[in-house]
Amino acid sequence: MAFMKKKVSARRQHVRKTKSAEKFARFSKFINGELPAAIGILTIFVVGATVILSVNTYNVDDHFWQPETPLFKAYPEIIALSGIVLLISFGMATYLFHYKPLVVSKPSKAMALAGLFLVLLTLSKVGSLYPEWIYLSTGWAVTSALILTIAYDQRFAIGMTLFYCLLACFAAAEDIASIKMFLTMIAGSITCCFCLKEIRTRMKLIEVAVLAAASVFVVAGAIGILEGLTPEDIFITSGLPAATTLLIGLIIQGFLPLIEKIFRIATSMTLLDYSDANQPLLKKLAMEAPGTFS
Repeated sequence: MAFMKKKVSARRQHVRKTKSAEKFARFSKFINGELPAAIGILTIFVVGATVILSVNTYNVDDHFWQPETPLFKAYPEIIALSGIVLLISFGMATYLFHYKPLVVSKPSKAMALAGLFLVLLTLSKVGSLYPEWIYLSTGWAVTSALILTIAYDQRFAIGMTLFYCLLACFAAAEDIASIKMFLTMIAGSITCCFCLKEIRTRMKLIEVAVLAAASVFVVAGAIGILEGLTPEDIFITSGLPAATTLLIGLIIQGFLPLIEKIFRIATSMTLLDYSDANQPLLKKLAMEAPGTFS
């Protein structure tokens, strides 16, 4: 049976050995250098998110926070929440490792991303203290979508924002992650991610915010009709999230330089500003080295 064995050339064997050695070297580098920092950041995020979600903003009688409400939920609920947070966080980490390994290899970028989500979760939790503030959660989801699209790309922003919305639903709604809240968050976030590819004009963010606000208004209004609400209630429950989404777009426009600095990026609009011929350095370059300048 020896004559039936497939012959493998020496060159192919050498290539296979080289690839195996390279894979092992990359894996060893990740285990020895990047993995401990990544696990540490993931652990901090899981603990922080669990603490935020465990804060009790629900009162049995009034359904919203009251001064006599206990600070934290019961221990069985905290354990259940920690399991949910761990699963969602593991999904986020796996998505990061496969589609944005640079974020995993750069602790500063990973910490910025984890810090962004923890801050937004905290704001969503604060908004759940009173019924008139709960619509702010849609705005925080849109904030996540806008910032991640600006800092990275559309596909990454969509994936990470979906994970964030799952956690935000538990932070904003006490009735086991309200589907209404999730749909309104997703409507605004997905619209922002698909429409905001590059920021080439100063009106781009405002235009995207208007489209996202319209999407949120339509989705929230449709859900209100299905719930059998009155026209006045439908206008309120759909108008407030839409107005919050529009306001977030205006705020992100003002904080765009800070976002670029935190995530160490430069948007297309910033690069256009740098290419202005009136910049002192470009003026000097045009005078002293016109060929290089052209």
